Amino acid sequence: MRDSGSEAAMNTVRLFLLTALAVLAASCGGTREAVVPGHLGAGGEQTAKGMPFYERGCYARALEHFTRAHELYTAVGDRRGMAMGANNIGVVYRAAGEAQASIPFFEDALRIYRGLGERDRVLRPCRTSRPPRWTRGTTRRQAGTSTRR
Repeated sequence: MRDSGSEAAMNTVRLFLLTALAVLAASCGGTREAVVPGHLGAGGEQTAKGMPFYERGCYARALEHFTRAHELYTAVGDRRGMAMGANNIGVVYRAAGEAQASIPFFEDALRIYRGLGERDRVLRPCRTSRPPRWTRGTTRRQAGTSTRR
């Protein structure tokens, strides 16, 4: 026979285990919000920071951010990000008038996109290798801007 003290202790243990099981079961259901670790989103943040500089013709600043983005994508092994980063660097060099410097980056982007089997993205380096909006159809002198490298 059990005494009332040990039976009360067993009931307390059972209650605790049932409560723990209920909490565990409740936490497993439903939808969870996807959380992207900071180091995985850092490349995208650097790309977003570089775009306004590129669009204003501040190529040196854009290149800093795009290079940092490319390095971050490379560090985490994000091949699509690496291709995008290489393409962005090539676009900046081309827009800055350094077409020869852009070629290795465009080739790298093409190689990575092909390796990923993304046929629709293979032409992206060719299509995006154009000057930013503010330079289209005007010279820098006509636009009233100076070289901002």
